[in-house]
Amino acid sequence: MYPGQGEFPRIVASPGAIEEAYYLTSELLNLIWRFQTPGILLSEKHLGESSMSVDIKPYNTSWAKPTISTSKNYQRYRNTESGISPLLFPPSDQVINWNSYEHDEAGFTTEEADMIAKMHVKRYAKLHSMKDYIKKNVKTVNVYGRGSPYIFTFGSTTMSVLEALDYAGIKTTVVQPIYLQPFPEWELRKYKNKKAVVVEQNSTGQLEQLLEQNIGIKPVLSIRQFDGRPFDPIELSKKLGKVK
Repeated sequence: MYPGQGEFPRIVASPGAIEEAYYLTSELLNLIWRFQTPGILLSEKHLGESSMSVDIKPYNTSWAKPTISTSKNYQRYRNTESGISPLLFPPSDQVINWNSYEHDEAGFTTEEADMIAKMHVKRYAKLHSMKDYIKKNVKTVNVYGRGSPYIFTFGSTTMSVLEALDYAGIKTTVVQPIYLQPFPEWELRKYKNKKAVVVEQNSTGQLEQLLEQNIGIKPVLSIRQFDGRPFDPIELSKKLGKVK
């Protein structure tokens, strides 16, 4: 979520199962092309080394739809209200100029303060466009079951939590944010004053920090494991069963 210098929008999504990873990859590619911004599919060892039988329907995947330029004076980084610059692909009789350094609308390197600020504002506009689109068109959170407490988790740990609850016959709600950036606070805000438990596989409470920073959710219990192994559902069910 925080690689590299500078402020620019990026998308980070974490699948909870093999089938979800397949469709989420397609969805991410669509978003990457549509908004011309980096995207990361946050996979993990558990998913990568697991073997599962799933029913994949390739025609249910998203299709990337970039905005194509029709201008006779092409500018790779043209400033638009949405922050998205239309694309042009070779072969073309126009110059297509990319630049990883700060640049003007035509793609030429710049050190001019006003232009640098203008490009920052452009990228900020793209972030808002991206969030608005995701809010309306993308499923950002999975919710399983009903009841309290509300168990927050992400990635393949979701499968471990669901198995633990099934084993112990615990009736509760599991909330799995699929997208971690932009963080779907518009979907999660309704859980702010609920009794929360966070289950995650890292030592620093990464999801717990996101929930507190973005929503103000403070869990009554934080269950973390960071030994390179998935949670044992039986042991996890004992810890979850202590929360009333």
